[in-house]
Amino acid sequence: MKNSYSYSLFRWFSIYTGQIAGTELQFVPTAEGYYDFQQNKYIYNYVDHLGNVRLSYTKSASGTEIIEENNYYPFGLKHEGYNVLTGNPKYNYKYNGKELQETGMYDYGARFYMPDLGRWGVIDPLAEKDSRWSPYRYAYDNPLRFIDPDGRLEGDFRRWEKYR
Repeated sequence: MKNSYSYSLFRWFSIYTGQIAGTELQFVPTAEGYYDFQQNKYIYNYVDHLGNVRLSYTKSASGTEIIEENNYYPFGLKHEGYNVLTGNPKYNYKYNGKELQETGMYDYGARFYMPDLGRWGVIDPLAEKDSRWSPYRYAYDNPLRFIDPDGRLEGDFRRWEKYR
């Protein structure tokens, strides 16, 4: 039988030194983009007024190189079929700057959002505050004007200075 303390210490050391396969650091996000350790370069993100990452690019010897372009329908579903740029498959911060999960839902912290339906997977924890609307709604059904930065309560993006 393994000693639980020595096994967890070995596991911590192996992860810390990168000895376990798949534990190497892939990227470090920053305010303007992220540093990609696989390509050994800084990737800049062009973000629109709603926080969507619309374009990822980097500097190269021949000028600016576009890594990925993202275009979205109003409720967050990505346009597909005309853009062949794949980008970094490990960097999944896309619509509203939120992380896209393997399930196809975006992680907003309090809830998971389904862009194909334009609804949340669970009810709003603050649904009682605005009982006129469905507790599964997103951005008062107007994602061009309203945002929901953490999945709890929407607001006009023009008034949410700290989320710009």
